[in-house]
Amino acid sequence: DEVSRREQVTRDFYAQSDCQERKAIMERERIGYAVLGRLERQGYGYLDEVGFRCLERVLQRGEYSIFALPSSAAAQ
Repeated sequence: DEVSRREQVTRDFYAQSDCQERKAIMERERIGYAVLGRLERQGYGYLDEVGFRCLERVLQRGEYSIFALPSSAAAQ
């Protein structure tokens, strides 16, 4: 079902260490924003911001960051 599929997409997204793979998932699934914070690190293990460097950080507050597709990719 769709809920299970989306849960798997989320696991796949955070399991990636390659930013280009994360970006491809966001593009394919039409995901607008990705969050990196305490809950993601607790749920998916060690997550380094280096693995998000090909995305655009749109907000950072304390230990939380929100990333989006780069502006040029989002316009396509």
